[in-house]
Amino acid sequence: MSEQRASSPSPARRSASQEQDPKIAQGQKNAQKAMQKRKKRSFLDKYAYHLVIGGFLLLCASALFSIFFSKSKKIHLTPVIDEEDITAHNSENLGFTLGPNAYFEGYKLSDAKPLFNNQFSFKSSLLRCASSEESTIIEDSYDFREKFPDCVNPIHNQGNCSSSYAVTPASVLSNRYCALTGKFVDLSPQTYLGCEPTSKNCEGGAVANFLDYAKKEGIPELSCTPYTGDKNKTCPEDSAACLKYNALEYCVSSTAETIKREILKNGPVVAVIPVYRDFLIYKDGIYRVIEGTSRFQGGHAIKVLGWGQEEGREYWIIENTWGDSWGVNGYGKVAIGENDLYIDNFVMAVTPRVDKVETVSVDGSTTTTKTSQDSNVETENLDN
Repeated sequence: MSEQRASSPSPARRSASQEQDPKIAQGQKNAQKAMQKRKKRSFLDKYAYHLVIGGFLLLCASALFSIFFSKSKKIHLTPVIDEEDITAHNSENLGFTLGPNAYFEGYKLSDAKPLFNNQFSFKSSLLRCASSEESTIIEDSYDFREKFPDCVNPIHNQGNCSSSYAVTPASVLSNRYCALTGKFVDLSPQTYLGCEPTSKNCEGGAVANFLDYAKKEGIPELSCTPYTGDKNKTCPEDSAACLKYNALEYCVSSTAETIKREILKNGPVVAVIPVYRDFLIYKDGIYRVIEGTSRFQGGHAIKVLGWGQEEGREYWIIENTWGDSWGVNGYGKVAIGENDLYIDNFVMAVTPRVDKVETVSVDGSTTTTKTSQDSNVETENLDN
């Protein structure tokens, strides 16, 4: 009897066990729900770091795209001639003024950008100009136009063509030939632009390449081979019959003093400058680079034909190739010592080849003298 009582639960225990069963079942259900919630959160818990980093990178990419898009949009919409900018600049008394010109009328900044694919040379080294006598006194001012008024060319207009690398040295060669011989010429870059196979025409190029062509093939006058500024590369059919003028040699000069001596002795030189936005609408005064002014990539070739002083400030006299509505009738002044424009550091000079020199006497008679030209360069190389 005692064994039966041990193996069989009492009625009271059976009643308590039956009452606990629903509580156990409910606990199991709650545990299952908690497990399901943990499973749902497990993906986020596992990849939360990656999602945060990915979101940050996406935000950065979006910001960069927005910045790029806004800049791209601005350059395509912003006019070169902005009257508000001109008025604001001219009100600040910065030493030079801005103003509209016919050359950039209707241009957006994006339209002007392709005009500045010009540089000095693709060569690794160039020849240095022979130094002039250092005992020569350099005047406070000098202007080739005043010294040789009969050798002054009309202001050229390169048109919608990145050709200043050819237009400017052709004009410099003209000036120097006239100063040496007394004969006015206005030489054309068109045969090089249109006929030379290696020329990129209006897509830009190097001054040295043009002068190499001038040494080998010679350059005709504009009256025989007019400049077109046409982006379609075409060689004038009758250019072969034109009289050609050759370059003998070209060289580079640096420092303000040696550049002045070179101009004083032989005539204008070529400089290639970086182009800042406000230079496009320069009007008058001594130009300098204002901090924060945006700059185009590439360069632009200009002629340097003298120097001067104004209120204690030295400047170069330059001639541009954007027509006579730019600057003061096509000319301008640029501060000497303006390192951001590099004129003081590097210019190129060309010596014309001359077989005879005509000397006109006071009484009007003309004598012809044979000359044997000496090169104006030293044999040393100057690294670019």
